[in-house]
Amino acid sequence: MSSQRIWESCFHHMEDTEDLDRSNMVHRFVLNLTCLPRIQAALSNWAHVHNNHGIRTEKHKTPDQMWFANMIKQRCALQAQQLRPSRAVMDVNDFIIDNHVADMMNRFNIDLMADTQPEIVGSWLLTCPVLSEEDLTELRRRINPLRHSDVQGIDTYGDVVNFVLECMERQQLDVPEEQGS
Repeated sequence: MSSQRIWESCFHHMEDTEDLDRSNMVHRFVLNLTCLPRIQAALSNWAHVHNNHGIRTEKHKTPDQMWFANMIKQRCALQAQQLRPSRAVMDVNDFIIDNHVADMMNRFNIDLMADTQPEIVGSWLLTCPVLSEEDLTELRRRINPLRHSDVQGIDTYGDVVNFVLECMERQQLDVPEEQGS
């Protein structure tokens, strides 16, 4: 089953059980907060696995290795044209990694020998007009949207909804009632 269908089924289930109301601003906020990091992690994992698997017809080189080798060959060809116009192609073995290539490797986080997954980029916390800055800080402290879940994060979603509802109730209790004259 594809990732899209897994998440689509999950969201339909949440609507069917009335855990998710798409017209509810809080539910949309919490859904983004809890599910976007999980979806991004699944996509990052898929890309990592795909980009690091050996391709039989390419002598078991990975797509990452083929991409990087092509980048080096293009850089060699450019240097060859600039330095030795009579020689059309420069051998990869003649190439010395200069600061530009090292910078490119760092900028694009290229490490052909890495065994680790890429980190999720971006902040997982969106804005929610019903929560104060203090509440958002407490939410960040309490809830990890990527914590282990056997149910695609539905349990995390429920915990965050409860947290937001508690904050909203507390805000209503903190508002002084106007006294009649």
